Amino acid sequence: MEWLQEKSTDEQSSPQYSTAKKNRLEPLPWQKPKSPEDDPEAWQRLQAIISNPGYLQPDEDINFLGNSDSTRGVRLQLDYLKAESLLKQHGIKHTIVSFGSTRIREPGAIRRDLAEMKDLLKKIRKIPKS
Repeated sequence: MEWLQEKSTDEQSSPQYSTAKKNRLEPLPWQKPKSPEDDPEAWQRLQAIISNPGYLQPDEDINFLGNSDSTRGVRLQLDYLKAESLLKQHGIKHTIVSFGSTRIREPGAIRRDLAEMKDLLKKIRKIPKS
C-alpha cells in the first residue's frame, strides 16, 4: 500500500519539484540520463524529440495558436488577460470598453467637408423658388 501512495504522489508531481526526488528510491529517467555505454543512441533520440515541433509547449507554439479556428477562444481570452494585467500593473481600476470601430476624423478633413457643406448651403439659398 505504501508503494501505491508513493507512486501516485510521484505521478502528480512535476519533474521540476524536488519533493518527487526526495520520495523516490530510484531517480526518474529525466533526472538521470542513460549513459552512452548503456544506450549509445539515447542522446540522438532525445534531440530528435526535443527538436520536433510537437514537443513545443502549446502556449509557445505560434503555428498551433495562430492557424487554428479551434484556438480562437483561447486567443481572445489571452487578449483580455494581457490587457487586464497591464491595467492592474499601472494601477488602473476602472475603464470603459467600447466594442466596434471608433474613428476620429482628421481636423483638416472635417474643415474641408464643412466648407463644402457651407458652399452647398449658399447655392441652395440662392436658387429662386418657382
